[in-house]
Amino acid sequence: MPPISLNRVRVIDLPGLDVDDGVRGKNGYELVSTAALAGLIRADAAALALDPDVPDPALCQALETCLEHASPEIRAAADAVARQIGRHLGYLLLTLRRGDPVNRAARAEWDASYWSFWSTIRRVWLCGGSSAGGLARA
Repeated sequence: MPPISLNRVRVIDLPGLDVDDGVRGKNGYELVSTAALAGLIRADAAALALDPDVPDPALCQALETCLEHASPEIRAAADAVARQIGRHLGYLLLTLRRGDPVNRAARAEWDASYWSFWSTIRRVWLCGGSSAGGLARA
């Protein structure tokens, strides 16, 4: 991975905030990638009425159907997965925006210019992949 990759940004801590279980110490890839989303879906596969053994991309695509499903229970389970991946994205973006020393230390290959850049970002546009469709709306 190139040194600018957000996949390598690690959320060590966000001092002063209660961070969801399973977030601390993880990097962007572990929090918001297709594999990460598929892991969240697999954890709730029974509630989503999905086969957890299908490949990650197919599982993520199936979540789209669940978000619009006729069953309120399946829709609620899909919404919970969407909220969780959204929170993971929020933690990653907050880590970048705040640039707390504990998180900077975990990204030694970045100099202060990277953190300075992210501290100025006010809007992030997501497009394509899992950030499209029903998951994006959720």
